[in-house]
Amino acid sequence: MPETQRRSPNRSRKETSLYPPIVAVATCGCVDLAYRTVRWIEDLALDECTIRSAAGAEQRAWWQLWARVRRADTGEPFYVAVPVNPNGPYVEVGPSGRWTWGLARVGETDWQVSPSIDVVGDLRQDGMRGPSLWHETPRVVGVPPGERWTIGTP
Repeated sequence: MPETQRRSPNRSRKETSLYPPIVAVATCGCVDLAYRTVRWIEDLALDECTIRSAAGAEQRAWWQLWARVRRADTGEPFYVAVPVNPNGPYVEVGPSGRWTWGLARVGETDWQVSPSIDVVGDLRQDGMRGPSLWHETPRVVGVPPGERWTIGTP
């Protein structure tokens, strides 16, 4: 795992830390998703999430955020799953071969997804983008210490 380096304001030498610095984020009007460690994704309640390792072709691995949220168009609960990059930025093409959202620590137990996640329905018959089913900038709250994804690779 790469280490972050920062200069102490009172010292001229570099201090090395195994954990990324906590980033201050202004209140964004985001939706909070309560983090929960579950055995099965189907055990998530509404507005809960979990992060699991995922793997695809060519032995690539990544972290996947799973959440149970309400659809914007019908209000019905459904599951959302997107690749995330803990302690890193948004990446156009991540290990999953798809967009990968950044995930930054913003408190002792809270993490902020960036940029917003826009889950889109199927393409319309005219080939245009389908309706937005869920468009939010979630904050993952209540992450217990020691979750593997906070400090390691999948």
